[in-house]
Amino acid sequence: MFRLDLRGICLLLLVFPIVSATPTGCTETASYATCDFSAWAPPLLSGDFSTSPCYITLNNVDGTLPANAFSGLSDCADPSGQRSIAMTCTGSKSLVIATNAFAGTMTWIAELSITDCIISAGLSSSDLSGLSGLVDFLTSGGSIASFASTTFSGLSMNSIAMSGTSITAQTIPSGFLENAGSAMTKITLDNLGLTSIPSGAFDGKTAVTALNIANNQLTTLATNALDSLISLGTLSITGNQWECTCDISFLVQWVRYTGVTLDGDITCTTPAAYNGKLLNKVTFDLGCETTTSASTDESTWDKALKYGTAVIATLGLGVAIAALVSHCCLMQKMALSGNSSNTPSPKTKSYKRTVTPLPINEPTRNSFF
Repeated sequence: MFRLDLRGICLLLLVFPIVSATPTGCTETASYATCDFSAWAPPLLSGDFSTSPCYITLNNVDGTLPANAFSGLSDCADPSGQRSIAMTCTGSKSLVIATNAFAGTMTWIAELSITDCIISAGLSSSDLSGLSGLVDFLTSGGSIASFASTTFSGLSMNSIAMSGTSITAQTIPSGFLENAGSAMTKITLDNLGLTSIPSGAFDGKTAVTALNIANNQLTTLATNALDSLISLGTLSITGNQWECTCDISFLVQWVRYTGVTLDGDITCTTPAAYNGKLLNKVTFDLGCETTTSASTDESTWDKALKYGTAVIATLGLGVAIAALVSHCCLMQKMALSGNSSNTPSPKTKSYKRTVTPLPINEPTRNSFF
């Protein structure tokens, strides 16, 4: 019978080293780990993978993401990519994020995406705690009951991109992105079923260059809803149900005088008489006196134009009156001296008043208008 001594066993171990098993319910390829939510056994541990994963995908999510689900993972060995966690609820199943679900050393996760999940409990201030390095938050499909005003507080976000995710509350809290870092440059809230966006919703987002609030159910906007977006370059606002009255006419002036580029037209839904018409045409028809942060009851340009016209008209009237008085005085002198109107009169100095219009620097006009 063939027998191995201790030295033979050691030799075999050197030739065929023991390989760590992938965690139950998971597969791995290089820095990517994919786990089936119905079969995995959290918490995930770096030591259970041959390489600590940088990109983690949870499929077939349905239920509660438990506390410390990823607490055994350490920073991965591939810092060149945007390390991420992606969760997908096939068939629009439910997702509950337990407090401290991302506790541990998850500060290196830069992207969190949630697809087709029904988050009926909403997202509270503690749900994303532990992801202090989060840069991008993305959702697609599914629904979220509501957000807390502090859901994103303390995060270093660059963008929030939500598309086709129904917000049951039909609104977002005032200032809910205010403490999500100062570097955010892009906000997408597309097709969420929003009926209102409160003033202060985008407070502190002075670096945002692109805002997308298209395809919602918005009928109007607070006049100061966009005030904080001083770096905004592109605004997507189509596909809403704008009620075109003077209450929303400030948008025309705001877009015109800030130079923001509209991605599509602002088209009226109501009143019925204006359905399908462009907002800027309707406000002209209504003769609205607008009030915006960029212009008071009338735009600076309009005020200057009216003032300048009034000044010129007044000066012109003054010059005409002065000429008439001068002519009358000259005729009277000629009559007293016996000179006829054909007698050459002494030459007098000719005074010409030069009217200089007020300096007006008209802001860049938007191509939409």
